[in-house]
This record gives sequence, C-alpha cells and structure tokens, in this order.
Amino acid sequence: MKTSSPSQSAIVTSLALMAGSLCAPTHAAHATGTPVKIALYGVRIEPSGADAKDFSSAGWGGGIRAVVSPSFLQHGIGFGAGFEIVNLLDRTILVNDPQSPLRVEQTTSQQFFRVTLGGELGPHGHGFFRPFVGANVAVHMYTIGTQLTVPNDANPDQSLHQDLGSESNAAFGYDFTIGCDLQYRRFFVEGGTRFLKSFNVPQQLTSRGAVTIHPGYLQAFVGLGATIW
Repeated sequence: MKTSSPSQSAIVTSLALMAGSLCAPTHAAHATGTPVKIALYGVRIEPSGADAKDFSSAGWGGGIRAVVSPSFLQHGIGFGAGFEIVNLLDRTILVNDPQSPLRVEQTTSQQFFRVTLGGELGPHGHGFFRPFVGANVAVHMYTIGTQLTVPNDANPDQSLHQDLGSESNAAFGYDFTIGCDLQYRRFFVEGGTRFLKSFNVPQQLTSRGAVTIHPGYLQAFVGLGATIW
C-alpha cells in the first residue's frame, strides 16, 4: 500500500482549507443589522402624454430618500420614504393691451412636490453592485403662481410687478422605479429611471373648466448617498 508523501499531504490540506474558506459564509454575504440607505439626488422630468405636455414642460429638481432593509428579510427587500421638488413650468409670455402702450409680461411658475412611500426589491447590504426595482404610492402637490411685470427698459429696478397669487392642490400618484447603485465601503453613487403618474389633478390647474387631467412623467435621477448600519 502506498503512503502519501509529506508534500502531497500538505497540498491536500491546503486545498481543503481553501475550499472551506470559499464555502464559509462571509460577513459581506450574511451581514447582521439593519442597513439604512440615505441618498440626495438630482432629477430630470419629462412630460409623457398629452395631459402632461399640455400643462407642463420638462424640468429639473432634487430630492432625498431613505430606505431601510430589516435583517430578517436577508437585506433583499427595503422600505423607503422620500421627498422631491421639481419646477415643471417657468414660462413668460407677452400680454398686449390695445388700450395701453405699455408692454406687460406674464410669468407663470409651476412647482411639483412629491412625498413618497413604498418598497424596493434588490440587495441592500454590503456589496459593490446593487440593482433594484421598486414602486411607491405618493401625494403629489402642484403649486402654480402668476406674476405680471411692466418692464422698465431704461431702469430695470423700477419695473412694476403685480403678484396675481398662487394656488396649491394635491393629487394621488404612484411611480415604478428601476435603478442601481455602486457602493464602496459605506458610500455609493445611485442612478435610474422612474415612471410617475398623477390622478385627478384639480381643475384649477387647467383651462378646461371641470375637466380633470391624469398626467404622467418620465424621470431620470442620479444621486450620492451612504449606507448606515
């Protein structure tokens, strides 16, 4: 019967140790605790469909979002809340008054606020590449303000301004999200896209009397954040 040489035994022992280390669970794969992702991000919104395009335009904005992923869910599901604000309309038109030689400019601004609550499916623990999909319900707040200006070309500081007031109305909405983040230690860069929808936007936001609209939007977002354990 042949016996193993010391060198062969050492090789077998080394291979066994390597296999055991590869198969053993690591802290990165089975991290304990409850991670919380917090991100600040910028957004770009584009109107989608006639209801949105008729009463708003593309705009820039920003937001903040926090997502918590309990350890008993293996950090594969997260629950989050967030807040966003976007300027959907900033338009100035010239109003001609045939009874007056004055030039009057009418400026309309529309702000879009969102408060969201929902979930994400995807890895939320340690790791470099963390893709996710998610869905949120939201309260959408539209605020529109209008101002009239009689410009003084010779001295702009002496221009006349009249605030015609502003009006805010709330609507129910939702969104679907797909994105990913790249994490190094606790910090990450995040990006993705969302489809947003609002329902029964109040008639005061339109010029169609009692007709309500249901605008949709496409959103791209990029942000920076950190994971807190």
